[in-house]
Amino acid sequence: MRTLLMIRAQEERAHLGRDGGRRRVEGLWRASLVVPLFFSAVVAVPATAAAADNGDVPGPSINAATMVSGVVTKNGQPVSGADVNAVAWPSTEVLAKLPAGAGFRQELVAQETTDAKGRFAISVDLGKLAKDYIGSNGAVDLTLIAADGQHQIRWNFTATKADKNAPGLWGNPRVSPALLAQRSVAGQAPTRLSIDIGDVAHVVEEGNEPEKWVGIDGQPLGPVKGIEAAKVTRGPRTMASKTADSFQPLDCTVWSPMDEYQYGRTESFVQAVGSGYAPPTVDQEVGTQHTLGVAYDGGNGSWHQSGSLTLSFGASAETTYSSGARIVYNKVNYRKYSFFCAWTWYYEWRPIGYYALNSGFGPSITPVWTSCTNYSSGTYTKNSGTNVVFSTGVNLTVANVSAQAQFSNNTKLKWTFSGPGKLCGSNSSGWVSAPQAGAYPQ
Repeated sequence: MRTLLMIRAQEERAHLGRDGGRRRVEGLWRASLVVPLFFSAVVAVPATAAAADNGDVPGPSINAATMVSGVVTKNGQPVSGADVNAVAWPSTEVLAKLPAGAGFRQELVAQETTDAKGRFAISVDLGKLAKDYIGSNGAVDLTLIAADGQHQIRWNFTATKADKNAPGLWGNPRVSPALLAQRSVAGQAPTRLSIDIGDVAHVVEEGNEPEKWVGIDGQPLGPVKGIEAAKVTRGPRTMASKTADSFQPLDCTVWSPMDEYQYGRTESFVQAVGSGYAPPTVDQEVGTQHTLGVAYDGGNGSWHQSGSLTLSFGASAETTYSSGARIVYNKVNYRKYSFFCAWTWYYEWRPIGYYALNSGFGPSITPVWTSCTNYSSGTYTKNSGTNVVFSTGVNLTVANVSAQAQFSNNTKLKWTFSGPGKLCGSNSSGWVSAPQAGAYPQ
């Protein structure tokens, strides 16, 4: 049975201390998964993945176990024969038990190469994953790495179990259930990516495009700022190829949690808009899921976002706010992780849990939404719609990263009308289905 176990390091290992200096640790105990594998994984997909998947030559086959598909390009040109790997991290619950310096290996779950058009599809059998890599809610956290002969990029994401009533194995917590169902019916992967490993390396997830994310002014980023938000760190290739021995030097496979934390960082997750006759109530219940960005240092001290992870929490909060428009905050916790490869230290700040819910709010430019319905009494609840991604949703010390909370039965906005007003949606779908909604005077 593949489980986490402690193994004795066979030689002194260099490890970075909290002060940023190098220290030697003798006889360091490392937690390691018995299955050895690459330090990283690969995955790539284009923003135009739907179009790229269509053509005279059939693309990679999609089946019920397909987790992610897409296209790898370099400076906009498809990359044939790019290596595409996927590796799983131990679950959040397992990582929480590891002390600083206890190493662990990621589990290689898939290796693929792109076809002549740069396309790939990665399938993962959930039943073959060791239990230490599957969260209590069925979620699996992965790192994807796309690489050609010279360069590679990393991108983190969470895959979840598909709805028990829907076909297919894998779900995607970053897009709406409606879009996920459409992809299932169309025989498409639940996660579809566009990855470019060129000079301006970036990753765009279809249905979660950064140009639609909201900036500090409460407005969509648009195409120019969206590409900036989609940027990822490109580094020299360090991963093995599909045809090579899957073992690499230990330093390139083993990550270690560090004794460095950021507690109580602000997470912007919803705009609460209400009127004097219908103040907004923000309701978060046990089991609600939020998607939080991962910050990555590619070895040069420069931090960029590298995908995101989806966490649920075991607490609840319900708060009614006064009229007006504001961004509501939670507080979240992050931990730093490191690994050493090719004489270079690499780091990630990864979300590990929640500090407080509905902990505060900040001012926001009042949005002008015009898809409205008039009301004068009654209570109305918004528990569907994708919600927006806040591009600077979490204010880490090294970089701001994104945050998103999907509307669901666990994350809701409510308005109780005591007089005339209207509920408006942020697009033409109306307040029930639009990404955002709020109450206004008539």
